[in-house]
Amino acid sequence: MKMVVVFIGLLLLTGCPQLVRDRLTRITSEKINCSAREMQLGPEHGDGFGNIDWTAICRDREYQCQQRNLGHEVYDINCKESPESELRTTRKIVVDRLSLETSCPQNQIEITGQSEWRVGTEQAFRLRACGKDYTCTSAAGRVDCKEALSSK
Repeated sequence: MKMVVVFIGLLLLTGCPQLVRDRLTRITSEKINCSAREMQLGPEHGDGFGNIDWTAICRDREYQCQQRNLGHEVYDINCKESPESELRTTRKIVVDRLSLETSCPQNQIEITGQSEWRVGTEQAFRLRACGKDYTCTSAAGRVDCKEALSSK
């Protein structure tokens, strides 16, 4: 009997790592709208009090996730695309949009620069597509591209 109590106590103390991992997989899948089959979870780091940080990768996008214990078995769980991954995604969307607007193949479009500034989610890029220069602005799910004025 003592052995069973000790075993159950150890199980509770360790948090059953596979059960925690399965739960994080399910929650992350819902938060980032990605099936568990498409997703890879990185190692999780917890403090033993229900606060856990982990990363998830889905469709070449990386997310930073965290669970915060608010007390009484209530958790706040968030996942946000990492800044590096968000920039890669934005750059890809800008190139896709310019290719669509100009009929220039994506492999002939080069990002030649990007703004140092950001206003909210807005960011500007300079691109060269099929021999012409463009400026594209990306913000909140939209991309606007304009042919750059000639410096001649």
